[in-house]
Amino acid sequence: EVDKVRIYPDKIRLTVGRDNGQILAYDSTPYWAFHHDRDLTNKIALAEARQKLRSDMQIKENRLAVISLPGWQEAFCYEFRVKKDDEEFLVYINAQNGVEEKIQRIIMSPRGEYLQ
Repeated sequence: EVDKVRIYPDKIRLTVGRDNGQILAYDSTPYWAFHHDRDLTNKIALAEARQKLRSDMQIKENRLAVISLPGWQEAFCYEFRVKKDDEEFLVYINAQNGVEEKIQRIIMSPRGEYLQ
C-alpha cells in the first residue's frame, strides 16, 4: 500500500507454512515488473463512486486501489466489497472518471477466498 491505496499490480506473494509460520516461497516478480510512480489523485468523491453501484448491493467495505486491466493497463479505482443476495463481489469504480472497470465474484473455500 502507498498512502492507504492498495497497489495490486505491485503484489508480492508469500507461501507460509501453516504448522510453524515459516516462509516457504517468495515471489516479487510482479513488483519488479510493474512498480513505477503513479498519479494517485482521485477526481471523483467516494460518495459519487457509491452512486455508481446498484441499489441492491450492500457495501461491506471500501478502499482505494490500483488494479490491472487488459493490455498492460492500470486503473486507479474505488474498490467496493459488496454483498448481493448470498454472494459477495469486488466492484471497481474508476476514481478519475467514474467508469465501472471490473467486477469480481468472491468464492469462499476452506483454503480462503478466491476471485472469479
